[in-house]
Amino acid sequence: MKRRKRIMKALAVMIFAILSLAWHASASACPSCKEHLAANGLDTGYAVSILIMILVPVAIVTAWTVLILRFRSLPSE
Repeated sequence: MKRRKRIMKALAVMIFAILSLAWHASASACPSCKEHLAANGLDTGYAVSILIMILVPVAIVTAWTVLILRFRSLPSE
């Protein structure tokens, strides 16, 4: 049973890593947008907001997965 638990934890971490890397590539802007944002000093704010939008759904799914796995491993009364 402990082995299965370790496998599930490793699987959850791998899924989190794969989704984070896959979504990162789709968050790039066109060259003219990048130049305009950099000229006005807005590039950091947009970069942070994009990262938050990418990471929050993955974090929520990961938290729910961990929560469900913990409740499943509790001994029944």
